[in-house]
Amino acid sequence: MRYTAREDRASWSPRSSMTAVSSREGLITLTGGETDSSIDELLSNQVWQLPPPPITDIAWYEAKVKDPRLNVVFPPLEWSRQSSPPWAGRSGHQAFVDRDGVPHIIGGMADDGPRSEMWKMSMSLDLNNLRGLY
Repeated sequence: MRYTAREDRASWSPRSSMTAVSSREGLITLTGGETDSSIDELLSNQVWQLPPPPITDIAWYEAKVKDPRLNVVFPPLEWSRQSSPPWAGRSGHQAFVDRDGVPHIIGGMADDGPRSEMWKMSMSLDLNNLRGLY
């Protein structure tokens, strides 16, 4: 098995102990983590998303491979920072996506100690805007 660097130019600052989950549609959501940047807080509450590659309708006889995402050249996908959530910055938290495709985060370590809360993300009317609900 071989591994290659897929994203060495991510928009978010280097971090550890963050979580990332993917929806059925392929939208990747990254939350929180510990940073060592002087710009960001040590414990981040940032939410970043990477959209899935677009699917195109190529006639079967024009396809070079079976995976339709590999038959067309697209510009590189870009991570985008979502709105600032109300939850405290944290690391070591867990995340999951429910059957409706909605990301949740649970627990983690914040500046004031371990957290026992759960946050559910939902889309507001602006699809590029995430907000936490109680």
